[in-house]
Amino acid sequence: MSQLDSTSANSPRGVLVQKPKTNIYTVMLIIAFLSMLFGCLFMYLELARFSG
Repeated sequence: MSQLDSTSANSPRGVLVQKPKTNIYTVMLIIAFLSMLFGCLFMYLELARFSG
């Protein structure tokens, strides 16, 4: 049986693809999601305040 050397055990396997950078559309998507989340939270607080 052959032993693996440390360089082959630590080397990545498969095709290396560069991770895409965050663009303006990703930022706008995050802002829209947070806006919807805060809107739902405030609507719930408003409903809880008046429903008793």
